[in-house]
Amino acid sequence: MFEDDAESIHIQINQEAFDIMLEEALLWPDKETGGMMFGQISLLEISREITILKTHIPQDDFCTRKRSFFGIDPDYAKKIVDAERLQYLGNWHKHLGYGGPSQGDLRQIDDFFNFNHHLNTIITFILDFYSEDEYQPIIEVYKRLDSNNEGKEKTYDTYRVPKENISFIKPKGLTKKTISLLKKELVEIKDYNLTLEQINDYEGHILNEKIVSFPYQFEIEASGKKQILNLSILMSFPPEFPDGEIFIDISSQDLSRNITFEKHPAGILNDSDLIQPFLLSLKASLDNDVVSLLQKPLWKVMQSSM
Repeated sequence: MFEDDAESIHIQINQEAFDIMLEEALLWPDKETGGMMFGQISLLEISREITILKTHIPQDDFCTRKRSFFGIDPDYAKKIVDAERLQYLGNWHKHLGYGGPSQGDLRQIDDFFNFNHHLNTIITFILDFYSEDEYQPIIEVYKRLDSNNEGKEKTYDTYRVPKENISFIKPKGLTKKTISLLKKELVEIKDYNLTLEQINDYEGHILNEKIVSFPYQFEIEASGKKQILNLSILMSFPPEFPDGEIFIDISSQDLSRNITFEKHPAGILNDSDLIQPFLLSLKASLDNDVVSLLQKPLWKVMQSSM
């Protein structure tokens, strides 16, 4: 049974996500900044493990950065949480040398529990900077008290995670760097007619599986007429990348119907110089093989979910 003390809580942080946090923190030397955290919470027999797999840095228009305050627009935050497949864990933010959570931070925890009655655990991750090169990571876990405490001033217990219980894990699967190169190449190949904002990347249903998706418009002949189908292309990269296989799917826009039409050895993208030839080959398949496939009654199935 889980023991309610800080020593039984263990935090694992994806090194790639942590590097993004540090990079963002250093961009704002005189202000607080931060982001949202996503990952997993595992209840073990005698402990609780929390794994931070991903951070989302909000767009400038949807957050406030001041010397002693950082906040994210609630509507924007809800949109990001709803679109993310991983579990929302809480927010991280930067402090300028004044330690752990402030009273304002704790009020946000109260608000979280008041407005999210279905969730019982949230964490805060503070990077407290004393200088550009010196900082302290401070992680606290907040656990909602049971219903017997309703009406009382205290609605949650707080556990500060000991430094020795915080560890880092090397990212597995396709790296963020390669994903960024892939998205950049998609935009630079003019025939795709894509912008960076149209290309999404997210975690798959399997841990460390990475998916890159983008919209694609097909023109087909159906029932004697030309039909335009607005679908999505999903590229799924295996957790063991560069081993395993890359799956290429066509999907309805709501992602409810997926059909795999190509598989490739993942090693073909283990060299950044191979990304562009791969995407050009994919374009040829989309314009020929997939169009031929959609000429069949399949187009009705794909269109019906839109």
